Amino acid sequence: MFSSRCTPGPRGAIFIVVTYIVLSGISSIFSTREEKISSRLTGQRPRHLIASSSRRSLPNPRSITTSNPLCVRPRLAGRRMNRLVSREQVSTHVAEPDLVVEPRRIQSSSVLKSVVKVFCTDVRPNFALPWQMEQQESSFSSGFVIPGQRILTNAHGVAWHSVVRVRKHGDSRKFAATVEHVAHECDLALLKVEDPQFWAGLEPLELGDLPDLQDKIMVVGYPHGGDRISITQGIVSRVEMGSYSHSGEYLLMIQIDAAINSGNSGGPALDEDGLVVGVAFQALDEAENIGYIIPVPIIEHFLNDIELHGKYTGFCRLGVSWQTTENDALRSYLGLVPGEYYDDSDEEEREIQSESSEEAGIYEAGIDYGTEYYSSDDFDDDTGVLVTHVEPVMPTSKVIKTGDVILELDRVPIASDGTIPFRGEERVLFSHLLRQKFTGDSVNVTLLRNGEILETVVDLELPPQLVPWYMYDKNPSYLIYAGLVLTPLSVPYLMAEFGHRWQRYAPVGLLEPAMYGVIKQPGEEVVVLSQVLASDTTSGYEDINNVKVISFNGQRVKSLRHLLRLITDNKEPYVKFEVGNSPASAMMIIADAESAEKDTKHILTQNKIPEGISADLRQWREEGMPELTPTDIAQGKTL
Repeated sequence: MFSSRCTPGPRGAIFIVVTYIVLSGISSIFSTREEKISSRLTGQRPRHLIASSSRRSLPNPRSITTSNPLCVRPRLAGRRMNRLVSREQVSTHVAEPDLVVEPRRIQSSSVLKSVVKVFCTDVRPNFALPWQMEQQESSFSSGFVIPGQRILTNAHGVAWHSVVRVRKHGDSRKFAATVEHVAHECDLALLKVEDPQFWAGLEPLELGDLPDLQDKIMVVGYPHGGDRISITQGIVSRVEMGSYSHSGEYLLMIQIDAAINSGNSGGPALDEDGLVVGVAFQALDEAENIGYIIPVPIIEHFLNDIELHGKYTGFCRLGVSWQTTENDALRSYLGLVPGEYYDDSDEEEREIQSESSEEAGIYEAGIDYGTEYYSSDDFDDDTGVLVTHVEPVMPTSKVIKTGDVILELDRVPIASDGTIPFRGEERVLFSHLLRQKFTGDSVNVTLLRNGEILETVVDLELPPQLVPWYMYDKNPSYLIYAGLVLTPLSVPYLMAEFGHRWQRYAPVGLLEPAMYGVIKQPGEEVVVLSQVLASDTTSGYEDINNVKVISFNGQRVKSLRHLLRLITDNKEPYVKFEVGNSPASAMMIIADAESAEKDTKHILTQNKIPEGISADLRQWREEGMPELTPTDIAQGKTL
């Protein structure tokens, strides 16, 4: 029926078969390509990597894909998958083709619901013109719910706040919040929301432990670049003492390689178990993807401090300056020679010979040097730091002297570089041990003094500052008298006058007390003549500014309150201010006392200044200018 020409020969049949095979292969390639592209768009793996069964089953602990950043221990796998974000479905190498591990997303978990966005409206004072306020500003940061219906966030996110509101993940409403406790020192704050509707469906996040190096960390928050929640991931790079940029304090911190941007501050850093291991708070500007989180020990100290005292009191210090003893000649000079004072063979307790406890506060104690402490093996060439200065207003000054060598704190030996053992082979500065204590606690100190081992107990307090490095949520004090604008010296004042590079542009006479000043009596501060307002009384003095007030009518000025008392009690016909940043540059400002009182009101009216005295000084004057109690001084009030 068919022509022989229509019947394919052997060669034709081979050609047809080869063509069919090639076309089938091309079709399979395109099908796989389309499937892969689809998986990128949908966030799922290709179908040939997913088992077909829909039943839920925990993955085999040996079969969890190690490249997946969200792999967890099998005992938490089910809860973990409900709580963490995954852009890919968990894949498992299984023998049964019908086994399925269903994808879970963090967007539906209770973890994200507990992370809130914090909106803050703040109004800051003008430290250069202390009777004025800056323009109102708005900002946002992150926070998260902790037990007790509280929100933990960063202090710098609510500094100078006038209005604070919070918004839950997936909600459009903003709820009014109040700042219950704030610790600018460690950059933490607690918020409270009264509206019960806010707490509906929220579960508090639990604190975990200090993570190990290379542990995986997820940072959750609301950074700039969008309005909704964001999740970044990294690992723990290091754990050490570092500077908190908000306060300049040196506390324990964790460095991670996850991106922490503006708005992330206050958000939780979570471990693989969904526990909080830190609070995001700062990043390194000069580097990429180097962020820092506040670790759990600092968070717990903040919360426990509030629990113990009803408010945040702060981190204690020993009140000494010290230097390392790594130099061999220095150690030999100090007598830090192994085995020089101790004999291993002597098993008897030795009484430490010391000065009278009434005179020096040193307590006699017996120590078995041959067994536990200070054998010739323990007291080696890597122990002790040299005390170079003792704060005169601290309790430490009664028991520790310049030139002492601190060997131990609470039986923990201090190495010659000032570090103590920390988590196995890691080390941190010995100040971390003191940071774990609270106001009123004590620490056992072992000293080497003039070749003798001494033991003492030191009460820990908060060290006062001659020049405050931060003054958040507190308006500056000021006094205007006869056109002279007087205010305490502080780092915020220097920043207002000379900018963020104040350390370069401020006068040396103001930098010296700010950087190296030592407070000699509680309540002492440096008073600055900020500027001189033009008037008949101040004619010829208008160009004097940014100088220290040394004395008033021959009496040394101890603080702004002290100066106000001297002016109020003055009976002399003239008032004499001695000002200057050094003895060689000192100047005299003389004014008629009677005219100065009258001209002050005129100068205020002329310069549109509502008040010539700050609210705190006015209240103190109305109360009769009482002497400050130790409690007042501990709260930061001045003489």
